[in-house]
Amino acid sequence: MKKQIVTLSLMLAITLTACGNANDNTAAIPEGMALDIEELTTGIETVADEDSVIDVNNSDEEENGNLTREQALAAVKNYCYSVQPNIEKLDKSDKYDVYFEVESYSDDEIVVLFTANTGEEVRFYVDPVSGDANITAFIPGVSTQEEPSDEIIHLKKYLDGPVELTGSVSLDGMWATASMVPDENGDVQPEWYVEFEGYAINYGHMEGDKFVVDHSDDVQCQMSDSDGNLFVQAENADGIQYTYRVSGDDKDVLEYYETWNEDEYADTYSGSTSLSRQK
Repeated sequence: MKKQIVTLSLMLAITLTACGNANDNTAAIPEGMALDIEELTTGIETVADEDSVIDVNNSDEEENGNLTREQALAAVKNYCYSVQPNIEKLDKSDKYDVYFEVESYSDDEIVVLFTANTGEEVRFYVDPVSGDANITAFIPGVSTQEEPSDEIIHLKKYLDGPVELTGSVSLDGMWATASMVPDENGDVQPEWYVEFEGYAINYGHMEGDKFVVDHSDDVQCQMSDSDGNLFVQAENADGIQYTYRVSGDDKDVLEYYETWNEDEYADTYSGSTSLSRQK
Protein backbone atom coordinates (compact mmCIF):
# COMPACT_ATOMS: atom_id res chain seq x y z
CA MET A 1 0.00 0.00 0.00
CA LYS A 2 1.59 3.25 -1.11
CA LYS A 3 2.02 5.94 1.49
CA GLN A 4 2.52 9.54 0.36
CA ILE A 5 4.04 11.07 3.46
CA VAL A 6 4.66 14.75 3.91
CA THR A 7 6.51 15.60 7.09
CA LEU A 8 4.14 17.86 8.94
CA SER A 9 5.18 17.76 12.56
CA LEU A 10 3.01 18.67 15.52
CA MET A 11 2.01 16.13 17.89
CA LEU A 12 -1.10 15.20 17.68
CA ALA A 13 -0.83 18.25 15.80
CA ILE A 14 1.40 19.02 12.89
CA THR A 15 5.07 19.17 12.40
CA LEU A 16 6.67 19.05 9.03
CA THR A 17 9.59 16.81 9.94
CA ALA A 18 10.83 13.56 8.47
CA CYS A 19 8.85 10.63 9.77
CA GLY A 20 10.91 7.99 8.05
CA ASN A 21 10.03 5.07 5.84
CA ALA A 22 7.56 2.65 7.38
CA ASN A 23 9.51 -0.15 5.74
CA ASP A 24 12.81 0.85 7.33
CA ASN A 25 12.84 0.35 11.07
CA THR A 26 16.54 1.13 11.25
CA ALA A 27 15.95 4.78 10.35
CA ALA A 28 16.26 7.40 13.05
CA ILE A 29 12.73 8.72 13.28
CA PRO A 30 12.34 12.07 15.02
CA GLU A 31 9.28 12.91 17.04
CA GLY A 32 6.64 14.17 14.67
CA MET A 33 3.52 13.49 12.74
CA ALA A 34 3.48 12.54 9.09
CA LEU A 35 0.36 13.11 7.09
CA ASP A 36 -0.83 12.26 3.60
CA ILE A 37 -1.06 15.49 1.62
CA GLU A 38 -3.23 13.87 -1.08
CA GLU A 39 -5.78 13.10 1.59
CA LEU A 40 -5.76 16.74 2.68
CA THR A 41 -6.58 18.22 -0.74
CA THR A 42 -9.23 15.78 -2.01
CA GLY A 43 -12.47 14.30 -0.76
CA ILE A 44 -13.19 16.86 1.94
CA GLU A 45 -16.22 18.84 2.99
CA THR A 46 -16.67 21.90 5.14
CA VAL A 47 -17.59 21.42 8.76
CA ALA A 48 -19.98 23.97 10.20
CA ASP A 49 -18.37 24.23 13.62
CA GLU A 50 -18.87 27.79 14.81
CA ASP A 51 -16.69 27.29 17.87
CA SER A 52 -13.71 26.37 15.71
CA VAL A 53 -14.11 29.02 13.01
CA ILE A 54 -11.54 31.81 13.07
CA ASP A 55 -12.98 35.23 12.23
CA VAL A 56 -11.43 36.55 9.04
CA ASN A 57 -13.82 39.42 8.42
CA ASN A 58 -11.85 42.09 10.25
CA SER A 59 -8.97 43.22 8.05
CA ASP A 60 -7.04 46.46 7.71
CA GLU A 61 -6.20 45.64 4.11
CA GLU A 62 -8.13 46.56 0.97
CA GLU A 63 -10.84 44.10 -0.03
CA ASN A 64 -9.92 43.22 -3.62
CA GLY A 65 -10.67 39.50 -3.76
CA ASN A 66 -7.15 38.56 -2.72
CA LEU A 67 -6.34 36.91 0.59
CA THR A 68 -5.35 39.36 3.29
CA ARG A 69 -2.71 38.63 5.93
CA GLU A 70 -5.45 37.87 8.46
CA GLN A 71 -7.23 35.53 6.08
CA ALA A 72 -4.04 33.67 5.17
CA LEU A 73 -3.17 33.21 8.84
CA ALA A 74 -6.69 32.04 9.67
CA ALA A 75 -6.80 29.63 6.72
CA VAL A 76 -3.46 28.08 7.71
CA LYS A 77 -4.71 27.58 11.25
CA ASN A 78 -7.93 26.01 10.02
CA TYR A 79 -5.94 23.77 7.69
CA CYS A 80 -3.77 22.61 10.58
CA TYR A 81 -6.81 22.06 12.79
CA SER A 82 -8.29 19.96 9.97
CA VAL A 83 -5.36 17.63 9.34
CA GLN A 84 -4.91 16.99 13.05
CA PRO A 85 -7.77 18.20 15.28
CA ASN A 86 -5.65 17.99 18.45
CA ILE A 87 -3.56 20.88 17.14
CA GLU A 88 -6.34 23.24 18.16
CA LYS A 89 -6.18 21.92 21.71
CA LEU A 90 -2.40 22.28 21.77
CA ASP A 91 -2.54 25.74 20.25
CA LYS A 92 -4.94 26.93 22.93
CA SER A 93 -3.29 25.17 25.87
CA ASP A 94 -0.53 26.36 28.16
CA LYS A 95 1.17 22.96 28.05
CA TYR A 96 2.70 23.19 24.57
CA ASP A 97 4.54 26.10 22.96
CA VAL A 98 3.10 26.17 19.46
CA TYR A 99 2.31 29.30 17.51
CA PHE A 100 1.42 30.75 14.13
CA GLU A 101 2.49 34.09 12.69
CA VAL A 102 2.65 36.00 9.42
CA GLU A 103 6.40 36.06 8.82
CA SER A 104 6.35 38.29 5.73
CA TYR A 105 3.93 39.58 3.13
CA SER A 106 3.79 41.39 -0.18
CA ASP A 107 1.32 41.78 -3.02
CA ASP A 108 2.65 38.54 -4.52
CA GLU A 109 3.22 36.31 -1.49
CA ILE A 110 2.27 35.85 2.15
CA VAL A 111 4.48 33.64 4.30
CA VAL A 112 2.84 32.09 7.35
CA LEU A 113 5.12 30.37 9.85
CA PHE A 114 4.02 27.58 12.14
CA THR A 115 6.45 26.65 14.90
CA ALA A 116 5.95 23.41 16.83
CA ASN A 117 6.85 22.93 20.47
CA THR A 118 9.84 20.84 19.35
CA GLY A 119 11.21 23.80 17.36
CA GLU A 120 10.39 22.51 13.87
CA GLU A 121 9.34 25.27 11.50
CA VAL A 122 6.65 24.81 8.87
CA ARG A 123 6.22 27.61 6.35
CA PHE A 124 3.24 28.15 4.10
CA TYR A 125 4.08 30.22 1.00
CA VAL A 126 0.68 31.60 0.03
CA ASP A 127 -0.35 33.13 -3.30
CA PRO A 128 -2.84 35.85 -2.23
CA VAL A 129 -4.69 35.71 -5.56
CA SER A 130 -5.29 31.96 -5.93
CA GLY A 131 -5.07 31.08 -2.24
CA ASP A 132 -2.76 28.18 -3.08
CA ALA A 133 0.14 27.45 -0.74
CA ASN A 134 3.38 25.51 -0.94
CA ILE A 135 4.71 24.03 2.30
CA THR A 136 8.28 23.65 3.50
CA ALA A 137 9.78 22.17 6.66
CA PHE A 138 12.91 23.22 8.50
CA ILE A 139 14.39 21.61 11.62
CA PRO A 140 16.91 23.94 13.33
CA GLY A 141 20.17 22.15 14.02
CA VAL A 142 19.26 19.30 11.66
CA SER A 143 18.16 20.74 8.32
CA THR A 144 20.57 22.63 6.10
CA GLN A 145 17.71 24.20 4.15
CA GLU A 146 13.94 24.20 3.96
CA GLU A 147 12.57 20.93 2.62
CA PRO A 148 9.64 21.53 0.23
CA SER A 149 6.59 19.38 -0.32
CA ASP A 150 5.50 18.61 -3.89
CA GLU A 151 1.87 19.20 -3.03
CA ILE A 152 -0.16 22.42 -3.17
CA ILE A 153 -2.69 23.24 -0.45
CA HIS A 154 -5.80 25.13 -1.54
CA LEU A 155 -6.22 27.40 1.47
CA LYS A 156 -9.42 29.11 0.32
CA LYS A 157 -11.19 25.88 1.27
CA TYR A 158 -10.31 26.66 4.88
CA LEU A 159 -11.43 30.30 5.11
CA ASP A 160 -14.75 29.45 6.79
CA GLY A 161 -13.29 27.03 9.30
CA PRO A 162 -11.78 23.54 9.60
CA VAL A 163 -12.86 20.88 7.15
CA GLU A 164 -13.47 17.20 7.79
CA LEU A 165 -11.29 14.73 5.92
CA THR A 166 -13.17 11.85 4.36
CA GLY A 167 -12.14 8.63 6.02
CA SER A 168 -10.15 10.37 8.72
CA VAL A 169 -9.80 8.55 12.04
CA SER A 170 -9.76 10.08 15.49
CA LEU A 171 -7.80 8.62 18.39
CA ASP A 172 -9.92 10.45 20.94
CA GLY A 173 -11.52 8.60 23.80
CA MET A 174 -10.49 5.64 25.91
CA TRP A 175 -9.08 2.45 24.43
CA ALA A 176 -8.42 -0.95 26.03
CA THR A 177 -6.37 -4.04 25.28
CA ALA A 178 -8.07 -7.26 24.24
CA SER A 179 -6.16 -9.11 26.96
CA MET A 180 -8.01 -9.32 30.27
CA VAL A 181 -6.76 -9.75 33.85
CA PRO A 182 -8.51 -9.99 37.23
CA ASP A 183 -8.36 -6.92 39.45
CA GLU A 184 -7.89 -6.94 43.22
CA ASN A 185 -11.58 -7.73 43.68
CA GLY A 186 -11.43 -10.65 41.30
CA ASP A 187 -13.33 -8.82 38.58
CA VAL A 188 -11.98 -9.26 35.07
CA GLN A 189 -10.78 -6.03 33.45
CA PRO A 190 -8.70 -5.12 30.39
CA GLU A 191 -5.00 -5.53 31.12
CA TRP A 192 -4.46 -1.91 30.09
CA TYR A 193 -6.68 1.06 29.44
CA VAL A 194 -5.01 3.35 26.91
CA GLU A 195 -5.30 7.03 26.10
CA PHE A 196 -3.54 8.97 23.33
CA GLU A 197 -2.40 12.38 24.52
CA GLY A 198 -0.02 14.67 22.67
CA TYR A 199 3.34 12.99 22.22
CA ALA A 200 2.43 10.13 24.57
CA ILE A 201 0.45 6.91 24.69
CA ASN A 202 -0.71 6.56 28.29
CA TYR A 203 -1.27 3.09 29.74
CA GLY A 204 -3.13 2.68 33.01
CA HIS A 205 -6.18 1.38 34.83
CA MET A 206 -9.54 2.66 35.95
CA GLU A 207 -10.37 3.57 39.53
CA GLY A 208 -14.11 4.03 39.32
CA ASP A 209 -14.57 6.59 36.54
CA LYS A 210 -11.03 7.94 36.86
CA PHE A 211 -8.21 6.91 34.53
CA VAL A 212 -4.93 6.46 36.44
CA VAL A 213 -1.77 6.43 34.33
CA ASP A 214 0.77 3.71 35.08
CA HIS A 215 3.31 4.52 32.39
CA SER A 216 3.60 6.31 29.04
CA ASP A 217 5.34 5.46 25.78
CA ASP A 218 6.67 8.04 23.33
CA VAL A 219 4.97 8.40 19.96
CA GLN A 220 7.65 8.72 17.31
CA CYS A 221 5.50 9.00 14.22
CA GLN A 222 1.92 9.06 13.01
CA MET A 223 0.98 8.75 9.36
CA SER A 224 -1.92 8.20 7.01
CA ASP A 225 -1.90 6.51 3.65
CA SER A 226 -3.93 7.48 0.60
CA ASP A 227 -6.79 5.22 1.72
CA GLY A 228 -7.16 7.09 5.01
CA ASN A 229 -5.61 4.30 7.10
CA LEU A 230 -3.88 5.54 10.22
CA PHE A 231 -0.59 4.22 11.62
CA VAL A 232 0.97 5.20 14.97
CA GLN A 233 4.58 4.23 15.70
CA ALA A 234 5.84 4.33 19.28
CA GLU A 235 8.71 3.12 21.46
CA ASN A 236 8.57 2.00 25.08
CA ALA A 237 11.09 2.48 27.88
CA ASP A 238 12.78 -0.82 27.01
CA GLY A 239 13.41 0.32 23.45
CA ILE A 240 10.73 -1.92 21.93
CA GLN A 241 9.34 -0.36 18.76
CA TYR A 242 5.72 -1.04 17.87
CA THR A 243 2.94 0.13 15.58
CA TYR A 244 -0.79 0.58 16.02
CA ARG A 245 -2.72 0.41 12.75
CA VAL A 246 -6.41 1.17 12.41
CA SER A 247 -8.19 -2.00 11.35
CA GLY A 248 -9.57 -2.02 7.84
CA ASP A 249 -12.70 -3.73 9.13
CA ASP A 250 -13.38 -1.59 12.19
CA LYS A 251 -12.22 2.01 12.79
CA ASP A 252 -12.62 1.43 16.53
CA VAL A 253 -9.90 -1.25 16.56
CA LEU A 254 -6.14 -0.58 16.57
CA GLU A 255 -4.11 -3.61 15.52
CA TYR A 256 -0.80 -4.04 17.35
CA TYR A 257 2.46 -4.98 15.58
CA GLU A 258 5.75 -5.21 17.47
CA THR A 259 7.74 -3.55 14.71
CA TRP A 260 7.97 -0.37 12.67
CA ASN A 261 8.65 -2.39 9.54
CA GLU A 262 5.49 -2.99 7.51
CA ASP A 263 7.08 -6.04 5.88
CA GLU A 264 7.16 -7.71 9.31
CA TYR A 265 3.52 -7.08 10.25
CA ALA A 266 2.40 -10.63 9.51
CA ASP A 267 4.97 -12.08 11.95
CA THR A 268 4.61 -9.52 14.74
CA TYR A 269 0.84 -9.06 15.07
CA SER A 270 -0.63 -9.50 18.55
CA GLY A 271 -4.38 -9.74 18.96
CA SER A 272 -4.23 -9.62 22.75
CA THR A 273 -2.26 -6.36 22.72
CA SER A 274 -4.47 -4.77 20.08
CA LEU A 275 -6.83 -2.04 21.26
CA SER A 276 -10.53 -1.39 20.94
CA ARG A 277 -12.23 1.92 21.56
CA GLN A 278 -14.45 1.92 24.64
CA LYS A 279 -18.02 3.02 23.97
